[in-house]
Amino acid sequence: MSGTGLHARYEDLLKTHVPTLRDLDQLLGTEELAHFGLDSLRTMSLLVALEDAFGVSFPEELLTKSTFRTPDTLWSALAGLTTERHTPGGTR
Repeated sequence: MSGTGLHARYEDLLKTHVPTLRDLDQLLGTEELAHFGLDSLRTMSLLVALEDAFGVSFPEELLTKSTFRTPDTLWSALAGLTTERHTPGGTR
């Protein structure tokens, strides 16, 4: 996944909360996370960990299956929140 520019901390959190991802030599951004065991409980655990690690809060409209479908879709949502946080008028 390093080719997609995803942050190492983000990838570490993914592998912590979706343990079967640890078995991959390279994490592709297009892999379906549900195929690797990301269920509703692990999604909530990952959500809390991402919010804590990156100092953001996912708004309700991002709490959808499509947000958590692949590493790329989740990163896109997270990156948008971290960018918003650092712009004037951001939520934090």
